[in-house]
Amino acid sequence: MNNQKEVLRCFTVLACCSPDRLLAFLLPKLDSSHERTRVGTLQVLRHVIYSAAAQMEVKKPFILSSMRLPLLDTNNQVNQWG
Repeated sequence: MNNQKEVLRCFTVLACCSPDRLLAFLLPKLDSSHERTRVGTLQVLRHVIYSAAAQMEVKKPFILSSMRLPLLDTNNQVNQWG
């Protein structure tokens, strides 16, 4: 659990320093065929949206447009995070 928190803190730092590059890295992973990748990506996105709110506020429309496929996913694990 500590490792997960530290990784999320690193994503927060990246979101503050370079939100465009972070989203360019994360958003394509939402199209992955691997459930764990999609769920993990959604968890990271949720975390950075709240932890780096000022930087992510202007990115929300772009993030929401990328959420179309995860919201249509019939897999409950993915859908609960989306």
